[in-house]
Amino acid sequence: PTTVTGTVKSTSSGGPLGRPASGSIALIGSATSVFQIQNSSTVKLNQDASFTIQAWVKRDRSKKADTLMSAGIDQLRRGFAVRYTEDRLFAMEFGGDDLVVGAKIGGYNHTNKWMHWSIKFSASREANPEKGQYQRDPFQSVYLNGAQEGNRKSGGNVAAEGALTVGRHYKPDDPQPFKGAMDELRFWDRALADSVIATNFNEQLEISDGLVATLTFDDMGTPYKDYSGKGNSAEAPPSVE
Repeated sequence: PTTVTGTVKSTSSGGPLGRPASGSIALIGSATSVFQIQNSSTVKLNQDASFTIQAWVKRDRSKKADTLMSAGIDQLRRGFAVRYTEDRLFAMEFGGDDLVVGAKIGGYNHTNKWMHWSIKFSASREANPEKGQYQRDPFQSVYLNGAQEGNRKSGGNVAAEGALTVGRHYKPDDPQPFKGAMDELRFWDRALADSVIATNFNEQLEISDGLVATLTFDDMGTPYKDYSGKGNSAEAPPSVE
């Protein structure tokens, strides 16, 4: 894979943290300030396919809900969303089966600080004794700056239809638009190992096994180029209700 180590920045606790030295995209907190990666044969969000999503995120506020990304149809209640809550918690919503982290520390004070989030879904696997494989329950996991913040068994019934929208919730009556900046957005078609997540968040990746979309936002204007080679570039939607 192509790997470039980023420049060192500081976390809220003062420790060194490498954020790739590149451009970023600003989202202004409007329901129309969004972009989309179309649902394709490689970008899948459902309970039958494992995936990992990674991104550097910087919030501009802390007392409102901020949705980083989502996909789904409100009426079905089977959607997917990643967001900060009004209480400064962090949630991975998966078909109404949510993994929420941060409550034990009173929420995350991440305003104007670059933080790296990894969201992982490990799909269930059917028993296949001939290959030494046995039934495994689906799991949701959330990581902050390479370290796991929480995980849980998932029972969500998800078949998130439509594009992955970055910058707002899929619910039209409650979009919770994100206000801040984002960088190095990556989508993997597999559940990354903890050891991989612990190291790759500090790297700028373009081509790697299982990486089906990587947006560096170094290019100006839309479409935002997908450097994974899978053709999953992101564009502004034709209209947003």
